[in-house]
Amino acid sequence: MVTLKEIADKAGVSIGTVDRVLHNRGRVSKENIELILRIAKENGYVPNQVARRLQRNRQYAFGVLLPALESEFGYWQQIKEGIEDARRELNSLDVDIIYSFYDRRSQEDFLSAAEHLFSHDISAYIMAPLMGDATYHVVAEHKAIPVAFIDSSLPGVVPFCDFSQDPCQAGRTASRVMDFFSSSLDAVFTVQTYSSAYNGRMRAESFCNAYRKEHPAVELQNMNIAAEDEFRDIPRLMDRYGRIGIFVVNDGVHKVVDRLSSYDDISRFTIIGFDLSPENRRLLESGLISAIIGQRPRAQGYEAALYLYRKIVLGQERHIVHIPVDIYIRENVPEDKSWF
Repeated sequence: MVTLKEIADKAGVSIGTVDRVLHNRGRVSKENIELILRIAKENGYVPNQVARRLQRNRQYAFGVLLPALESEFGYWQQIKEGIEDARRELNSLDVDIIYSFYDRRSQEDFLSAAEHLFSHDISAYIMAPLMGDATYHVVAEHKAIPVAFIDSSLPGVVPFCDFSQDPCQAGRTASRVMDFFSSSLDAVFTVQTYSSAYNGRMRAESFCNAYRKEHPAVELQNMNIAAEDEFRDIPRLMDRYGRIGIFVVNDGVHKVVDRLSSYDDISRFTIIGFDLSPENRRLLESGLISAIIGQRPRAQGYEAALYLYRKIVLGQERHIVHIPVDIYIRENVPEDKSWF
């Protein structure tokens, strides 16, 4: 059966416009009404009458539980922008969005933010499952409320919808990209800054497994950087080798580049990281970063919010989508941030 989004895409209008036409509420131009009804009929759209009767005349609140927007160089801000894109489409459909933010380095702050969020009457919620055991606790405590995961999956938990990148696929991709830039390295380092993050661990592990299979003689080391001042130790660790590959499993890659800037010949480093933050983008365009892996944070937020609407209001089924593993090099950086 065709979905509201598919009808909206075919008609070139928003999902909110389609909903207003099919549910006969709100003002829509005669041309759009005729177009949407024709597309719906041609594609066999059948509205869920039971769900519609149950769900009408209600205000819905979707919760969003995210790390502080100012952290991690704008990544979470991009996710929020995607959620706000969805909010604008859902605004006329009696849907509100409530945010709660936390310090990612504090489980106590995470649990406090979760408690604040669920003090509201939440119909469903979006979260990035990053905080280990504390995340399992929150999901279990509110298991009756549908959850959408973004950024990362959570082993052992199947959410209503999941818009995250496959971390193992991303790690393997980074290994192949490393080979594209340099097939002869003396040592390769993976760098993690959040050791409890499932997606970061899986990216590093999958990268190492794939790279070791192709280059069994190359030394592989994993670095866990728990504090800001530990970045200064990076040059000391690199002095023992000639040509070095570095895979940073998150958006902190520009901090690694900053610590390596004292080298006269930084070209001996092949550096791969994640996410087109403004600083990462600048270093990629300058050639100091070899490649960036993208995971479309804005699209994650947008799609997660829309799918919660479809679940709660329209009664659609569970949906799992793996975000594509995008590869950016200096020559193909998109101009418009809505593309990444």
